[in-house]
Amino acid sequence: MSYAREDIENRCGVRDFAQAMQDKLYAKTRTGRGGWWNPAECSIEDLLTMLSNHIKKGDMVDIGNFAMMIWNRQRTERSKE
Repeated sequence: MSYAREDIENRCGVRDFAQAMQDKLYAKTRTGRGGWWNPAECSIEDLLTMLSNHIKKGDMVDIGNFAMMIWNRQRTERSKE
């Protein structure tokens, strides 16, 4: 496979997965879920527990969303140091 083809597949895969993540987050927000970005509402440890539980369920979109939340929270905490 050429590098150009690999790049196209990577970009399409990331785009499609990000859209699925965004769609699921939007739907969950409309049911009252949220607050992952707020340490007073949800700790990183809570997010890690939820990630572990969703890994067992096998929902890749949920796994991606929890990974995104944890990544962003850790990045934010590191920037405060």
